[in-house]
Amino acid sequence: GVPAEVQQLLAELEAHLMRPGADGTALREHVLRSGLWHEALLSRLGREPLAARAEAQKLQRDLKSRLIGLLEQLPDGELRETVRETLRSIEAEQLTQLARRERGEALHLDLPFLDGDAWRSAHLRVERRLGSGNGREEAPTEQSPKRALLGVDFSRLGPLSIDIALWGQQVQLRLHATSETAAARIREAQAELVAAIEKSGLRAQASVGLVPAQQVAPALSAPSPALLAEQPLMDLSG
Repeated sequence: GVPAEVQQLLAELEAHLMRPGADGTALREHVLRSGLWHEALLSRLGREPLAARAEAQKLQRDLKSRLIGLLEQLPDGELRETVRETLRSIEAEQLTQLARRERGEALHLDLPFLDGDAWRSAHLRVERRLGSGNGREEAPTEQSPKRALLGVDFSRLGPLSIDIALWGQQVQLRLHATSETAAARIREAQAELVAAIEKSGLRAQASVGLVPAQQVAPALSAPSPALLAEQPLMDLSG
């Protein structure tokens, strides 16, 4: 049988799955524990001794930390190889994000969620605003809101894209559907969506539009970083 320690580690991995009805706080925690910031947590652990306990707790809940721990416990076999491949995919994604950051390209996250009985991915793209000459991101202002693009292909509604603009305590959503049926269903839930957002303290506006499928398509995939087109990605298995 599977050792109790391994069973516990496998059970802990379920905490990294997005569940229906999760709010913005849960989404933020899901992203922060995705393993993409594993090395940043390790770095802060060494630089900030006063916060070491809190950082250590974050590391314990980090997906990459848990996968590394599980890899050390598992014997050779199919499950161990699956964990190893998952770690490789996280590391490849970390390198891809570094390449995007190098050129000031949008941060792109794939967020798995349960849609009926099947798992799907929501694609979240967050624009970076670079300060003039210093390479650092600027905070959004009244004139230049923080912008993001969310793309999801639901089993019942079909493909959707959501343009998000956030500045101060205001958020504006522009939802684009590719069928009149989907647009009508979203309009029926529009007031409920706005109310749910405003519970967090934001002032929200939302609009729903019908667009051709090709206009939504770019939101449903991750563009390849320009830097990787010019320079080869390192071999993670070498």
